[in-house]
Amino acid sequence: MAINDRWGITRNPFFHGVAENLRFRILEHGYGKVGDWWPARQDGFPFNRLHLFFSGGGKVRDKAGMHMFKRGMVLLNPTHSDYEQIWDKAFEMFYIHFSLEIYPTQDVFEGMGSARSYLHPGLKAFRKIVKQTQSEHLSDSLLAEAGLLSLIAPFVEGSAASIQKRLTIGKKYGELFRWVDEELSSDLDAAAMAGRFQLSPRTFARNFRRDTGHTLKSYIDKLLVERAQRDLLFTVRRVKEIARGLGFADELYFSRFFKKKTKKSPMEYRALMSPQNKN
Repeated sequence: MAINDRWGITRNPFFHGVAENLRFRILEHGYGKVGDWWPARQDGFPFNRLHLFFSGGGKVRDKAGMHMFKRGMVLLNPTHSDYEQIWDKAFEMFYIHFSLEIYPTQDVFEGMGSARSYLHPGLKAFRKIVKQTQSEHLSDSLLAEAGLLSLIAPFVEGSAASIQKRLTIGKKYGELFRWVDEELSSDLDAAAMAGRFQLSPRTFARNFRRDTGHTLKSYIDKLLVERAQRDLLFTVRRVKEIARGLGFADELYFSRFFKKKTKKSPMEYRALMSPQNKN
C-alpha cells in the first residue's frame, strides 16, 4: 500500500522492495531459424526460457497441454519445468535463457511448473529487440533488456501479498542468499551458514526449514546442481574444471553427485541438453 510522508510525498514500499532487490539475468540468447537439430526434450531445465516466434512450424508439449508455435507468440518455459518440442518445419525465433530473482537463488517463476504463452499484437517490437541485441551500443542493450522485461511481465503471477512474503523471507535471509551465491561450494555446511547469523547450527537449520521449506542440505545441493548445469550448458569448461570450481574433491565424486540428482552423468547432460551440440 502506498503511503504519504509528512510532506505529502507518496511512496510505495512494495515497489521499492521489488525494485531494490529484483535481478534479471540473461544467461544466453540466440536468433535464427530452428529445425529438428534443436533439443527435443528438456527435463527440469534449470533456467527460464523465453521464445519470441516470427513464424510457426512446431509446438511444445508439457503436462498441462500443447502450445502451437504461432507468428507473434511469446512463450515462457519456466524454470525446472519438463517439456518436449515438436517440429512440423523450421521456424524463425529469438530466445533467451534467464533468471528473474527477488533475491539471489529465489526465482519468481519457481514452482510455476508448465508453459505459458500469449500472442503479441505485432512483430515490430520483436524485430527491434533482435536489432538491439545485435548492437554494440550500451543504450541498445539497456533498451533490449527493458523490452524483454515488458514481454515477460504478463507471465508474472502473484499478488502483492504473495510477492511480499518472498520479500520478507528475502529480507531475513538476503545476506545469506548473497553469500552462498558468491561462495557456493560442496563443503558449505550448516555451521558455516549459521555463523553468518551468529546462531547455533541446529537453531539456524530449524528456522531456515520453517521459513523456506528447504533443509540447508537440500538448498545447497539444489544450487550446486544448477550451477553445474549452467556451466555444462553455457561454457566449454571440462567436467574436471567444473567439479574443482564447485569444491568437489575429484571429478568422480562430482559425477556421482550430479547423476544422483539429475539421472544423467555430466557428459550425458551436456550432450542431450545443450543446443550447441546439436548443430
